[in-house]
Amino acid sequence: MEPDERAQRKEANLEVLREHHPDLTANLEAYVPRTELVFDDEGNPDVMLEGTPFYGQPLDEHVARQLEGFWRSPSRFSLQILQPTSLDDVGARVLHNVLKRATEAEVTFGQVQQTRKAFFVLVFGVGLGRHLDELVDETGCQALFLVEPNLELIYHSLEVFDWAALLERLKERGCRTRFFLGQDPLALNMNLRNHLRGTNPSSLDGTYLFTHYNSPLFEQTRAFLLKDAFLVVAGLGFYDDEVIMIRNNHANLYSGTSRLYVRPERPQQPLPALIVGSGPSLDKTMGHIKANADTAVVISCGSALRPLLAEGIVPDFHIELENIKVYALVEQVFQEFDLSPICLITSTTVESSILQFFDNIVYYYRASLSPFKIWCDDDRSCLENPNPTVVNAGLSFAQEVGFREFYLFGTDMGAKGTDRHHSKEAYHYTEGAVFDVKPFNWQVPGNFGGIVNTSTDLYWTRDSLERAISQHARGRSYFNCSDGALIGGTLAKHARSVKLPEVEGGKAETVRAIIESFPIYTAEEFDAKWSDDTIVEDIDTFMDATVTLFTEVEDFKDKTYLVDAFRLLADTTELMAMAMVFRGTILQILTANEYYLNRVMDLDRYDEVAEIMREELLDCLERLREDAKAKFGTLSADAAVNTPRPAD
Repeated sequence: MEPDERAQRKEANLEVLREHHPDLTANLEAYVPRTELVFDDEGNPDVMLEGTPFYGQPLDEHVARQLEGFWRSPSRFSLQILQPTSLDDVGARVLHNVLKRATEAEVTFGQVQQTRKAFFVLVFGVGLGRHLDELVDETGCQALFLVEPNLELIYHSLEVFDWAALLERLKERGCRTRFFLGQDPLALNMNLRNHLRGTNPSSLDGTYLFTHYNSPLFEQTRAFLLKDAFLVVAGLGFYDDEVIMIRNNHANLYSGTSRLYVRPERPQQPLPALIVGSGPSLDKTMGHIKANADTAVVISCGSALRPLLAEGIVPDFHIELENIKVYALVEQVFQEFDLSPICLITSTTVESSILQFFDNIVYYYRASLSPFKIWCDDDRSCLENPNPTVVNAGLSFAQEVGFREFYLFGTDMGAKGTDRHHSKEAYHYTEGAVFDVKPFNWQVPGNFGGIVNTSTDLYWTRDSLERAISQHARGRSYFNCSDGALIGGTLAKHARSVKLPEVEGGKAETVRAIIESFPIYTAEEFDAKWSDDTIVEDIDTFMDATVTLFTEVEDFKDKTYLVDAFRLLADTTELMAMAMVFRGTILQILTANEYYLNRVMDLDRYDEVAEIMREELLDCLERLREDAKAKFGTLSADAAVNTPRPAD
């Protein structure tokens, strides 16, 4: 290409990039290159830095050889084998029926993907861009993620690659394109995971990972991503759980007398906060917690309540998160100790049977759950980072109400050994306790050195804690006094070295002011958000749209339908509340469908298998419709008979 042609291409590329990626374009337009775009006698482009070529060979020949080798042995992400037991009860029934019918039809599935089609393509290295067209065309991708730490290369690619044509073509088929810049592999990993989950977690299986040039940054980012990929599909939710949460929320707030959490504006508490989990190292730090309990606000998390009370430490706030299995834990403690001085901070979806044990209760919403969209339109009533465990909720509460100094005790995120997973005084070691403990099959660095064994759930918990800490790092101090896993963003501090100064007037006024700052959620507010008749209509509206979407899919090889499906399931209009009720289960079913469609050995039978999946999914949707209407359609009518409300 002549210089004038390259200049015209560059301007055309910038014009289209300006529409699709304005921030990147602004950086490119202001960029001053340190390298030179050069051409050999045949017109092959290269990038020269101080006499050293980036490619050192004809670009198109290099790309052709690279792609040929990639297709022979592609790097793709594969989920672990999905069985019905991998899904919730509703999804398990669908997958069981699909596999049964496929077996009867003598359809066989391979161990790896049998088709080049994929929803996601992750490209590590944009370079001069010549490899992108073939990757996009061969995979039919609906999301193209481009990782390139070197703006220099993207800058030069504007003259030799037709970005305008690529982006316009991708736009026409609804493909999402993202650029990921930066030099931190951990940050890149987190950013990629967030976008994979936020774009369509049900299509993670089969994702391509293409590396254009060697870089330690790419190697590290890929390693982190492959290790953490399960977090993309973790905690999607499921229908039966949403049913329980809606019914619990209705029971907890119907009376019109409950306090509802509202995030304070610019709060600042004068005392430190002690965040207490029930990891095994808690026992060794009890004396130090007790020595500082009068000079800090003590926040117990879940099963830490019993160990604290057994040592004579009465927490100021107790945090609960779960929807079920809370009653047994709290009722046992209630039989031994007085809980009346403690304020319960709990999700609106908690079992209503525990209300009898506390004199002061404040409810908060979780934004990712359907009750929030049904009953509340203000995210200030949500904790920002409550998931996935009660320790996350405890830290989030402490951050949001204005504490600036945090001490973490018993937040082990695992154990030094595998003999004990909780404090010796925790519910888990009492007679008749019923609980599940995931295997500690991961290893992570320890807070005070060494290695800590952890589970997938606790690995996820630690990851979420680190995100919450990074979001609220400015002006705050975090000390990890637990002899467990290292938690990024905290300083390791031995419990014996924690000696907090006396505070004039004590802490009672601080605690009281926090509690009384939260308003009453009135009966009028409740009734304005919930009507038995309206909820039934909303269920029908959502299900009609969902059934129509999957009925009208003409070709399941074309992943465009998944874009439409995820858009519906993540709807931000009036359908959002119902989308949140059903989407976890539907996403699980779609994940299983995609997994097995990717592995149909005889591609001539692909459409036959897809039709089986469609039939089972549609049948499932109709059963869910009727079940939800039966379970939600008389909640207020029933409550009006059994639950007293304040007189007008």
